[in-house]
Amino acid sequence: MKFSTTGMKFSHFLIILLVIVLICLFFILIYYTYNNTTAPETSEVVRGELGVKLDTYLTRSVPYGFSGGVLVAKNEQILLNKGYGLAIRRQRIPCTSQTVFSTGSITKQFTAAGIMKLEMMGKLNTSDPISKYLGDLPDDKRISLCTSC
Repeated sequence: MKFSTTGMKFSHFLIILLVIVLICLFFILIYYTYNNTTAPETSEVVRGELGVKLDTYLTRSVPYGFSGGVLVAKNEQILLNKGYGLAIRRQRIPCTSQTVFSTGSITKQFTAAGIMKLEMMGKLNTSDPISKYLGDLPDDKRISLCTSC
């Protein structure tokens, strides 16, 4: 998809891009809802040399203000799944591997940019049905990334 100022107004492009992002987030949620057959790992994990090195570094970073949850996986094996610092500083509530953080809308533009980059690279097509990338979906969920394409 090439952006042309003569063929489409920039505001229309942004609306279409936002719709694409929202649809993707919706189907990612559906995908994980239908394909999550095992319970999520609840305990903290530090595995292997890389996991230990990362854990040591992040633990040392906490006194300098770092806090957050970290999940590192390689070849479908979790190397590090642990929380660091405080989730709510005022109440002294620590971060854990299960702490949920509100990211608001900050990730939408990155998701949209990633989708558009993948399309430019020829790795996906926004007019393809979403099931091509997420597998079988219920009939009422069979739509494309770009509904106006």
